[in-house]
Amino acid sequence: MKFTCLQQNLKEGLAKVSRAVATRTTLPILSNIYLSVESGSIKLAASNMETTIVTWVGAKVEEEGSITIPAKLFLEFVNTLPGGTINGHSDANILKLETDNAKSSFNGTSADEFPSLPLAQQGVLFNVEPDIFEEAINKVTFAAATDDSRPVLTGVLFNVDKENVSLVGVDGFRLSEVSFKLESEANTETKFIVPSKTLQGVAKLMGSSKEPIGVALLPQKNQIVFQNNEQIISSRLIDGEFPNYKQIIPSEKNVSMNFTKNDFENAVKLASIFAKDSANIVKMTIDPEKSQVILSANTADVGENESRFVADIKGEKLEVAFNSKYILDMLTNVVTETFAFESNGAVNPGVFRPNNDDNFIHIIMPVRLNN
Repeated sequence: MKFTCLQQNLKEGLAKVSRAVATRTTLPILSNIYLSVESGSIKLAASNMETTIVTWVGAKVEEEGSITIPAKLFLEFVNTLPGGTINGHSDANILKLETDNAKSSFNGTSADEFPSLPLAQQGVLFNVEPDIFEEAINKVTFAAATDDSRPVLTGVLFNVDKENVSLVGVDGFRLSEVSFKLESEANTETKFIVPSKTLQGVAKLMGSSKEPIGVALLPQKNQIVFQNNEQIISSRLIDGEFPNYKQIIPSEKNVSMNFTKNDFENAVKLASIFAKDSANIVKMTIDPEKSQVILSANTADVGENESRFVADIKGEKLEVAFNSKYILDMLTNVVTETFAFESNGAVNPGVFRPNNDDNFIHIIMPVRLNN
């Protein structure tokens, strides 16, 4: 192979695919980055067998070829280079790079040993605008479990019908559901579970793109492919039965309120400082007579805090406790100015929604208070 490219372009391409480099693996080849010099571009790829990322970097190509290079060394080297032009060529399984001030060589491995890479799929299940998909992903992935003891909860459920797609994340203590309308009908109605880490990568790498994202399902390989003109991300689907989350969503309420996000967030943040040594528990007292909400926390060896804010409240007075971390996670990932809250009692799930948005719901299970 023989090519010329800009350091900045190669650096950006490597940053994208490096998210999929295997950190712990019994297959040494998965610690490498795949590099293939093709017509007018350099194809970069990495895989950990669960997720594979492929992207392209513009280059002047004189001779085609492919190789794999140890990822950690290659990333560190390219990131350290000053901006400018890189000239590269290979000799057997050695990659040689030259800049104005440096010459380096990397002992590589034959690209034939690298796992097969995903191709762009023709049978796309649905297409979605990047900003819409990124927002939806951000609203649900934080609610998925990080503990592998129940693998199905580490994923996000996709419910696809002809006109709409909904995404659901659940970890046993909280639930997020968001939906969006498709501009054109999906090819079929289906359900599947995608690892939340894969979706976070899709949002990070494709969210700012100007190209629509095509989502293709490969049932025969138990895989999903996210693609546009800039990159391809493929992932294994998670096998298993997703919980019947609909039964968690309350159908009744005895108190509801509307409040500004900033007021609520500031009060929770203050209370959370005093709740760190008491399992992050904060108590929320909702008082309809005074039209106010009190957020409080106390720890015997630390101290206590009480913050108040005004809210539009209907229904009964309520004292309920939540894990402050779960509340702050939601507030961080949901962009809105005002929220609505509903509850049917101190031991029943609390329901949060952005006002005037029927496409998102977040539920947090309360913590029992010891009176």
